[in-house]
Amino acid sequence: MKLKKRIFSMLLATVMCMTMGVSVSAATPESFENETVSETAVSLDGYEIMTIDSSISGYGQKTISSSSNGIIVQCTSSGAGGMGITIKTSCSAGTRKVDFIGGDPYNNLTTKITDGSMTTNDEVKYSNMWQNNCTTYLIAFDCPEGSPDFLVQVWIYG
Repeated sequence: MKLKKRIFSMLLATVMCMTMGVSVSAATPESFENETVSETAVSLDGYEIMTIDSSISGYGQKTISSSSNGIIVQCTSSGAGGMGITIKTSCSAGTRKVDFIGGDPYNNLTTKITDGSMTTNDEVKYSNMWQNNCTTYLIAFDCPEGSPDFLVQVWIYG
């Protein structure tokens, strides 16, 4: 038993000595002197990191009914990258569940599709979505004949 303890102690001491010998330093602005920037990549000391510049914004509102159950949001965007969507509904006739689906119908659906359920007089947010030069985003609601109209507002950002 004493032999096992001695071996374990020696092993532990060796590992501790090895880890104490490792040096760690923080990067300072001066350490980035060799940095070169281009539109698509950052090169630092021989390593290249790809960057994607993108932005998207759009807003739309519409009264949804059984005869007009979709909203088209015109977007201003550039590049490919992340996006988020907020959908807010208001209904004076009370609260009910509505299903919806959305996407970019003109961009080969490279923009991630939004689908889900929500209640009227509520708000849902989607983040960590993908867009690729999205100019139009369409959201269609399941609105059966005879159901009350409701206002929908959509914000697209990223």
